[in-house]
Amino acid sequence: MFFLGLASILQCWFIPGLILIKKFKFINSIFEKLFYSILLSVVLNLFIVIILIQLDFFDQKTIISIFIFEVVCLVYLYRSDWEKIKIFPLNITLTLFNGICFVLFATLLFQSVSNIGEIIYQGDPLIMWNKWGQDLYNSKYPSSLDYPLAYPSLISITYKFLNTLEVEFFARSLVLIYPLAIFLIFLLPRKNNDNSKILSISILLSILFLINQYRHTLFIGFVDPIIFLFSLAILYILITDQDQGIFKNKSSTILYAIIIATPSLLKQNGLLLTGGACAIIFFNFLFKQKNKHFQENLLLFIFLILLISTPWYLLKIYNFLNYDSSSNIISLTSLQFSKPFSLKILRTLNLVFGWSFVVIFPLLIISYKDKLCLKLLSFLIIPYYLVWAYFYGNDARNFALMLPFISYCIVYSGCNILKILKKSYVKKVKLLTLFFFIFLTCAVIYSKRNDHYLITKNYEKSRERTAYKKVNVLLYHYKDTLIKKHTIYFTNMNYAELPQFKNISKQTVCIENNIKKIFKTKKRIFMLTDLSWCNFDLKKYLATNKSLKILFESQNHILVSN
Repeated sequence: MFFLGLASILQCWFIPGLILIKKFKFINSIFEKLFYSILLSVVLNLFIVIILIQLDFFDQKTIISIFIFEVVCLVYLYRSDWEKIKIFPLNITLTLFNGICFVLFATLLFQSVSNIGEIIYQGDPLIMWNKWGQDLYNSKYPSSLDYPLAYPSLISITYKFLNTLEVEFFARSLVLIYPLAIFLIFLLPRKNNDNSKILSISILLSILFLINQYRHTLFIGFVDPIIFLFSLAILYILITDQDQGIFKNKSSTILYAIIIATPSLLKQNGLLLTGGACAIIFFNFLFKQKNKHFQENLLLFIFLILLISTPWYLLKIYNFLNYDSSSNIISLTSLQFSKPFSLKILRTLNLVFGWSFVVIFPLLIISYKDKLCLKLLSFLIIPYYLVWAYFYGNDARNFALMLPFISYCIVYSGCNILKILKKSYVKKVKLLTLFFFIFLTCAVIYSKRNDHYLITKNYEKSRERTAYKKVNVLLYHYKDTLIKKHTIYFTNMNYAELPQFKNISKQTVCIENNIKKIFKTKKRIFMLTDLSWCNFDLKKYLATNKSLKILFESQNHILVSN
């Protein structure tokens, strides 16, 4: 079962994409193939699941047979490439930028590895994405069709490989690769120009935004980090292919159309990302020299975008109009729709940026002088923000897919400001820049880790500072409801060090004479005892003494009161 689970992860992450990417001859490096295979496998696995369900062949034997066939194809297609793969294909020089990248990669890798062996997390990952994945596993479509099915289809594949819903470890592990795959973009080929340098810095800033936005939820099973990776991939495409590289041949047209269309299959807000990216590409096309070859590829691009991205939405609209189907979009809209628009703007700006908006907003204004930034702001960032803020604005996670594009505009403005400063203060500009980033970093850290946060976090952790978590939970429940300020005796004094117990606790030893002395008083007394620390049968003693009662028993502990 373990090896089948690993095979399911490879199927979801790489295998279909690696087969298809081999057909694109302009993709040469191993890093390009790995990066694009991760992106392509999302949509390819969705098609595999949908086709098998429609044919009533979605079972363990079929999916494993497909996997074996794919592996055979993979070995055959790459038979001449194995000798070309270097054990250490990177030639990395030690620079400050590379050092920061390494630290961020190590941080994300540590978080990723820490989530291995965990089951599906509570909340949306459990009651939405996992539930829909289980529906697909059972060869039926989710009744509400509230969200597109690309991510649930990946979940269903992990279950189908194992042929059981009782093992969730591999379904939980699906999202672990997508934040790490961001670093592959640094290794993709691009022109050595200012845009390329700005892209590198903006990717780094995007990763910082990602960690800040998802620091507690990055690897627990939300779909948003996957869309975030696609946002960065689309940014890379828009920057590196500004001169109509998208339409230079049919292969590039097909590849980029699939990548740009896929976010719409992950979540509804992905459709706005797809639409905005297409608008920029069409706008570029209008002002370039056209020929028949380019026009044919543009029509192919439009056809693929519509073919991939629209069927689910048309089906959802049809069901809603004809069968009074539920709509999560309308439910969420109802929570935000009645509020004044000015209040929505202020609330959502604070939700996404906080105080840093006073720095980010001027940088976005400055970036308007760049043609690409102007397009990103006009066709992607501002339209998406207005739709999100006006109709939803309920969760900053849903705005995160715009952060790569915002990062690019911010970095462009920052680089231009530095150029101006260099002309006047050549010697001081580096020092000023260093101090500025140190100040900005410290300010961000303090905003997230201020005095109140540290005190509150320490208090929350100290409430759990025993070896028996369930006992802690029950103990605090009775502290709030019954114990309050009454005296409580502990046989294990670790409990006496818990917050709220230091002033009301006393130590005792669990022997029969002590128990009799403690409960002689008429005052309300409580005692928490570890049964393994008693030199007599305490439960038998309590059963014969009607004046004492057991409030709870858990993990070999008993809370007793008179």
